[in-house]
Amino acid sequence: MKIDAHQHFWKYNAGQYPWMGESVGHLRRDYLPDHLVPLLKAAGIDGTVSMQARRMVEESDWLLELADQNPFIKGVVGWIDVRSAMVEEQLETLTATPSFVA
Repeated sequence: MKIDAHQHFWKYNAGQYPWMGESVGHLRRDYLPDHLVPLLKAAGIDGTVSMQARRMVEESDWLLELADQNPFIKGVVGWIDVRSAMVEEQLETLTATPSFVA
């Protein structure tokens, strides 16, 4: 099995992706699983590991939803705030999902 070990998905919103400046204008659009499927097939890749692109727990939750809906997403490297008073609860919730890569 061939796995792409680093893949980002996002619904582009300038306010949520401030790191996407003018120099990376080609990234300023949605990148979703449906966009990736034909590229994976053409390259003979069987699956991917999705990486967070924003520093928010909601990003991790959204990526896990995408993994549930798209079997080719074999794992999710998400984000939690390790300084949060809720870090243990967040980790417990995320690691209960088989797709979450801890």
